[in-house]
Amino acid sequence: MAISRGISSVVDRNGAVVLDAKRGVIMTMNAMGGFVWKRLEERVTLSGIARELAEDTGAEIGEIEADLREFAAELRAAGLLTP
Repeated sequence: MAISRGISSVVDRNGAVVLDAKRGVIMTMNAMGGFVWKRLEERVTLSGIARELAEDTGAEIGEIEADLREFAAELRAAGLLTP
């Protein structure tokens, strides 16, 4: 999975704004979405992100992975991620 070509983003501690200017898609994200987006930009896998979040938060990794898969599906549906 990778970020689609031509995508621009701004990420800070408050969240992210992601833009696909060609298709006119703008997505805003909260702080957690921004964290995940930034890690995806750095080519970290969903499993790697899940491990980081589980270590940092103490949450169950299975729940985190399920949430990340759902989030990634939303990003793919918006054309922001490629499979």
